[in-house]
Amino acid sequence: MANAISGDGWQVTLPPGVIAKPVAAHGYLSGVIARGFIGEAPVTVLAQVRDLSDGFNRWVESVAAHWLEVDRRRITVPGAADAVRLDGVIDFDGLGAADERERCTTVCAKQRRRGYALTARSRPEDAVHEAFEAVVASFVLLT
Repeated sequence: MANAISGDGWQVTLPPGVIAKPVAAHGYLSGVIARGFIGEAPVTVLAQVRDLSDGFNRWVESVAAHWLEVDRRRITVPGAADAVRLDGVIDFDGLGAADERERCTTVCAKQRRRGYALTARSRPEDAVHEAFEAVVASFVLLT
């Protein structure tokens, strides 16, 4: 059964088998990291909140700055004034991916002067696209 979790102004639904716990990250006010498996595929999902002192577009660019490949597009996130979806490949060895490359989807959303990031990572060889699309579609900012 899917698991709806919420934090400081956001909510998202995680797939069964993906368990969340609080996490602290430099530059962010709060966050949650969720790890687990979709079938046999290891996955990580993060939700984080930050102040937008440098502006939304600059923050989005800084998130994507070190990706190996990235596609950007504006999307609608319920409750957000603006949102950008990043899809691509990052150089990271957190899931045991071949060549230390992971598939990554990040949604950066803005509400007032706060930025909300939802990130889902998997190995490129794992078939988790549908599950990740459901996670992204469930992401909402609470008012």
